[in-house]
Amino acid sequence: MKSRWSRRAWTSCGTSIGGSKGAWEDLFERRYGFWRGLLDGVVARYLDCGIFERGFARIRCPDCAAEFLLAFSCKGRGLCPSCGAKRAAEFAAFLKDEVVADVGHAQWVFTVPKLLRPYFMHHRELLGPLRTGGRGVQERTLRPGGANGGARRSS
Repeated sequence: MKSRWSRRAWTSCGTSIGGSKGAWEDLFERRYGFWRGLLDGVVARYLDCGIFERGFARIRCPDCAAEFLLAFSCKGRGLCPSCGAKRAAEFAAFLKDEVVADVGHAQWVFTVPKLLRPYFMHHRELLGPLRTGGRGVQERTLRPGGANGGARRSS
């Protein structure tokens, strides 16, 4: 039996999806193609995600014999925020442990003020000197004794 919240979510989402499927042909089919039946299953799994009534596993610690229940997840990538966050955390841990070397890293973001963007859009030949200027600022900042006392390693 579903919880009261789950029943409301099913009803609300079912009504919304039903309306979307009905309007899909008129509004979107010409541009994006036919309604894929896969979407119905994705939404159904998302609505069942994390609900104990839809299935769970009993997990026991081999050392202390403590037990707890873990509800099954939908393992969805795009629709379910919980499963998407879990997948992102697993990927970040993989990158940290297996891919990225254990050295200091820095990310530099160079932005152009919004008022100047149209100017550079119409004068593309100035993008090279702009990049060179940004690189010069970066090099001076990283040089020992440069801006802000040179580069500092974050821990």
